[in-house]
Amino acid sequence: MWHIDDAAKAINALAKAKRVVLGLDLRQYAEDGTFFEYAWSIYDEPGGGNAERARQHALAALERDDLPGTWVLVTWRSPT
Repeated sequence: MWHIDDAAKAINALAKAKRVVLGLDLRQYAEDGTFFEYAWSIYDEPGGGNAERARQHALAALERDDLPGTWVLVTWRSPT
């Protein structure tokens, strides 16, 4: 999980390492430590996916104006 300001760098590094970003969840913490988590993007491509297309999909999701959190949980997998 990365702060929203660092999430794009993490996504780019994962793609460079040929990891496929499967999805992003956005998390917002309250002062008492509880949090809300929102499923924000899902990348699903037949044949296992492509690291570059997955990267582009994830970065586009981060560019949306209505981000409901300041932390990004990135789910990824190794190439098949």
